[in-house]
Amino acid sequence: MNNAELSNAFDTMLNSYWLKQGMGVQNTPYDIRLDEYEKSIFLTKAQNAVITGLYTGSMGASYEAVEQVRRYLEKFINTRNYTSDESIPHEQYLENTKYSYRFALENDLMYIVLENAIYDSEIPCVGGNIVNVQPMTHDNFNKVRRNPFRGVTKYKAVRMDTAPDCVDIFTLYPISSYMMKYIRKPLPIILVDLQGTGLSIDGRDEVTEIESPSVIHELILDKAVSFAAASRMQNLPKDDHTNK
Repeated sequence: MNNAELSNAFDTMLNSYWLKQGMGVQNTPYDIRLDEYEKSIFLTKAQNAVITGLYTGSMGASYEAVEQVRRYLEKFINTRNYTSDESIPHEQYLENTKYSYRFALENDLMYIVLENAIYDSEIPCVGGNIVNVQPMTHDNFNKVRRNPFRGVTKYKAVRMDTAPDCVDIFTLYPISSYMMKYIRKPLPIILVDLQGTGLSIDGRDEVTEIESPSVIHELILDKAVSFAAASRMQNLPKDDHTNK
């Protein structure tokens, strides 16, 4: 769908909602009118929710479970390659780790799906080798940090979230680079030009077409309409949608 089709479908679906007055009482239609900016907010919120639901599995199978979901999200996969020179200076504090690197996350990152590191080429025997990077919580790391097979090893580095908007990579040897593949946040859906109005969505104010694949447009519309209907129903006088 393009923006015009999204806007029209949104209006049609939203005003098909019937607000119940009670058991045995005929439903009464309530005409909900939204401007293009309001619709853009609900559509953007819904798109983010659908992407999250598809990845986590809350809307069915998760990203890693079936190929269908991976195809839905493949447009949002980005790759970021960091060099060790990009590491942010910080204090290393974890036991039994020799090297630590801190990297700033991309602003559009939602979920990391794959990551690895490459040992510095000058390190004897392991130089140039690719090592898997395993995400780990603080509690889990405390349980395995002294275990030579489950903590940081020759074949495995550990990634922990120890600072806002950053990741820390702990390794047994120096690395030359760190690579992550991640699901990025989709661009907002903006139906109308907001330039000069002082309004924006996710920092953008120009018209932006939906970039999600067409096969999930209906999911996004359904979610957006449910958000809008729930929002408007909360603001209705009690007698407009319930029995006295």
